[in-house]
Order: sequence, then structure tokens, then C-alpha cells
Amino acid sequence: PIGVELVNSSFAMPLCEPERFHDLWGRIVDALPTGGRFSGQWYGPRDSWVGRPGITFLSREEATALLSGFDVEMFEEEEADSTTPRGKPKHWHIFHIVARKR
Repeated sequence: PIGVELVNSSFAMPLCEPERFHDLWGRIVDALPTGGRFSGQWYGPRDSWVGRPGITFLSREEATALLSGFDVEMFEEEEADSTTPRGKPKHWHIFHIVARKR
């Protein structure tokens, strides 16, 4: 596989179907060399979109387990009532992540 220094997934990975999420994560991990970074957001289980088809939600424990081969440089959990980019009301439960592969 071709190594990359950074994979940035700004709000994109949660839109991967749950059945494919772990395969996608494995491909990202494989593409990153030692010292390469992942940055992005994953949705938590209290997000108001829970139950919508085609979206993956992770518990804090599931998220941190996926990062076990990384030095976590930032892991911030956010919960807030706001709006979507289209102006619809939404409760966000998001994990913001920056992690460096060991």
C-alpha cells in the first residue's frame, strides 16, 4: 500500500455505512506509516441522527479502542444543540480526533 502522512476526514467517516466502517478504518490505518496522522470526527451515540441508515455511531469506548495503535494528540468530545449546514436543528455528539500512528 501507498503510505500517506495525513488522512483528514472532516465529518466524512460517520457517513460510512456501519457494515463497512471497520474495513474503511483498517484501510486508513494500513495507509498511514509510522508517524502518520489521522484527523477527523466520529459521531457518538447521543447524536440526534442515531437510527438513520448509512451512518456509523461509536461509543467513547469503541472510538478509543480503534485508536489503540496511535498516540492520541487530541480527543475532544462535544455535545451541543446547533444546526446542520442546511440550517436544520440538530443535537451533535461528536468526537474530534487527531492521532499519530505508533
